[in-house]
Amino acid sequence: MGLLIFGFGIKAGMAPVHVWLPRAHPVAPTPASALLSGVMIKIGAFGILRVATSYFFPAQGTVSSASDPIWITTENIGAFIIWIGIITMAIGVFFALQQSNIKKMLAYHSISQMGYIVMGIGIALYLGFKGAMGYSGAIYHIINHALFKSLLFMVAGVVYHHTKEYDMYQLGGLWRKLPLTATVCLIACLGISGIPLFNGFISKTLLHHGIVEAAKYGSDIFVFAEWIFIIVSAGTVCSFIKLFYYVFLGKMPEKYQSIKRDYSTLDIAMSTIALMIVAIGLFPNYILQKLIVPELYMISYDPEFIHHYIEGIHFFAIHDLITMVWIVLLGFVIFFVGKKYHLFHLHLPKWLKLEYILFYPLNFLMRFSCKLMYGDQCPIDSGPLSKLALKDNEHIGFLERFTTMTQVFNRRYETSIIKSDAFIYTVCITLVFLYMLIFGNIS
Repeated sequence: MGLLIFGFGIKAGMAPVHVWLPRAHPVAPTPASALLSGVMIKIGAFGILRVATSYFFPAQGTVSSASDPIWITTENIGAFIIWIGIITMAIGVFFALQQSNIKKMLAYHSISQMGYIVMGIGIALYLGFKGAMGYSGAIYHIINHALFKSLLFMVAGVVYHHTKEYDMYQLGGLWRKLPLTATVCLIACLGISGIPLFNGFISKTLLHHGIVEAAKYGSDIFVFAEWIFIIVSAGTVCSFIKLFYYVFLGKMPEKYQSIKRDYSTLDIAMSTIALMIVAIGLFPNYILQKLIVPELYMISYDPEFIHHYIEGIHFFAIHDLITMVWIVLLGFVIFFVGKKYHLFHLHLPKWLKLEYILFYPLNFLMRFSCKLMYGDQCPIDSGPLSKLALKDNEHIGFLERFTTMTQVFNRRYETSIIKSDAFIYTVCITLVFLYMLIFGNIS
């Protein structure tokens, strides 16, 4: 069961197995990026949710209290998953703020937003009989993220189509040439930032209520998780202020003055998703009542809790609106401080990067293996194996290193293995034919 969660976590981009996602998005075509972020990684999140509720939850109707000992396992696993989600949220937004490439920034925000969903799944387990709020928030955010993140990747594709540029610091003023694209981008930015009247506010409100309940009904340690939730949300606001400011506002570079306004099916697709983002933000109860609440009643959650706290929720309560105002203000503060002091251009030293921490020791292992097999004739520093050099190689990914290392073994052993196998197969087939020939003639 743990391996199932881990496997789905890889697909979902859950920390610490998230490193493939920022590498995949920048090289993927725009439609592939939209589907990758909008659909595929959600399968990972939904897989975790289904595994968790199928294997760790009792059958419906077998429990009637949150104090039943059967919830102890789900509580322990849920607490662990909550912190994995919080860490994923923080890592994603931290690295997103450092990016200049639009698609890479959006990729890191996919990681961060998946952290919200994973946290919701953790709450759904941790609170057990009363975990319906976390479950609702996770499902609702899966739907919402699919919409605004797909739209953001489409916007990135349209911008690249007209400018052949993904570096947001090389862009600016494009709202004059691409007004519809700028409008739908603004809607998507407001959605992912959790601004009221847009879809992200609805699911983030459910998730915020869930983490508050985890602190109230569970451990006080989750008060710190709520603080991190608020800071990460402010970082998300800052990121999309940054994106919209550098791409669509400010002074337009002279080389883009010749861009012509054109409208196509791309704009129809983006406008449709933008309208869905607004519609969900204005009428949040439709999805909640039609899709999510019926699912809750099929799981071993407290029906009274669902009726009073999920079906009867008021999304635009004053407390939630005030919290969102503070998050937005903090996001603007982070943006202005980061812009003034050039903090967005800072990067972690390479020795703190996961790739460096993991691959530097592996380099020694690979070189030792090569020396062991080849002796002084080890081709480690020549040809394709030069990728395993110890310096300036942190940009080489795990898959490429693994493939390169297999070449070391193949060069040394593959030919002899193939010859041995061919000899064995030839002997076996010859014996079979002899057996058929001899005993066939006898019979």
